[in-house]
Amino acid sequence: MFRSFIKKLNSAVFNEHPEEIQKRNLIGMSQLLLITVLVAAVMVISMCFLGLGISLGELIFLAVCYVICYLFYRYIVKTGRGNSTIVIYCMSALMLISVIFRDNITMPDRLTFFFQIILMAAPVYILDRPRNVVLFSAAMSGIYLIVMYLFKNPSLFTYEIECLVMALPASLGVTVFVLTMRIQDLENEVSLKLVSEHDALTSILNRGGGEGKIREYLSRGVCGAFFLMDVDNFKSINDVYGHSRGDEVLEQAAARIKAVFRTEDIVMRMGGDEFIVYAPSMVAADRVKFKISEVRQSISRMSLEGCPDVHITVSIGCIINKTSYTSYDEVFSKADNLLYEAKRNGKNTSAIRMLYNHGGENKMES
Repeated sequence: MFRSFIKKLNSAVFNEHPEEIQKRNLIGMSQLLLITVLVAAVMVISMCFLGLGISLGELIFLAVCYVICYLFYRYIVKTGRGNSTIVIYCMSALMLISVIFRDNITMPDRLTFFFQIILMAAPVYILDRPRNVVLFSAAMSGIYLIVMYLFKNPSLFTYEIECLVMALPASLGVTVFVLTMRIQDLENEVSLKLVSEHDALTSILNRGGGEGKIREYLSRGVCGAFFLMDVDNFKSINDVYGHSRGDEVLEQAAARIKAVFRTEDIVMRMGGDEFIVYAPSMVAADRVKFKISEVRQSISRMSLEGCPDVHITVSIGCIINKTSYTSYDEVFSKADNLLYEAKRNGKNTSAIRMLYNHGGENKMES
């Protein structure tokens, strides 16, 4: 049981699915921003109606911290860039440091507990390896001790240390418990997502899994090459040799197409014998033609055991999108027209069109 527990705390999900970690920490950032607004509102109410000791300077400091954090948050949401895990650590550090200075510099003669409470809440909105969260908590506690030693009333210093010593084990326990539950939830969600987004036959992305990723690239204006591929005469293979042999063709074709492209390229089965690849940042015509040649050569080398007379080929329609079009449906429609053009030209061929930023098009044959 203990070994299983340690294994869970060092889950491989952090290495294998960093994008999911980023998404969850982005949600944590939005939650932390909301908490900051609520805290500031309570402080304003306390200052205006209850007469508690809070200065305008503290509110301005909180407002500046909030604006900085919000700008980082909007940048990551809009561009998809940046490390949300690092940013949420910085946001948490800003909040904790503001509490540290308020508790010890502006209120040196009063007992305070805000720091300990916020520290224990960290794993609720920070999703990271437990050791990293524990190290973060330890670093913040060290800063708290130093500032408290320098500014806190000596008569309260010992009592505050006792409170911190009691709070740290509780914080460690909460961190491990909450993160273990969140890691388990993440692993379950990732497993379900992998099953739902991948084609059961070929193991590459299915339409539901791949189309959304391509739409995201296009919506962000990420240029690239959009390949639409169709196995020639696939229906006759099914009719003559049976669906099991047809499935074998699809499995081999998917594996060979995926092997030609890069790991960051999106390779998916559209349905039936059609495949789609979106290769971000691949806009050089020579590079695209080379990839098409590689795919066609690799597919042509396929063979079915016991069927020496079967020759597999593929037709390809390709759009080189230089960010002129951000609509998946429009890019797909243009690639589909090119695919049918390649089919009309005798199959086992391809047709390419380049879309320019200014809206122009340039057709190339391959």
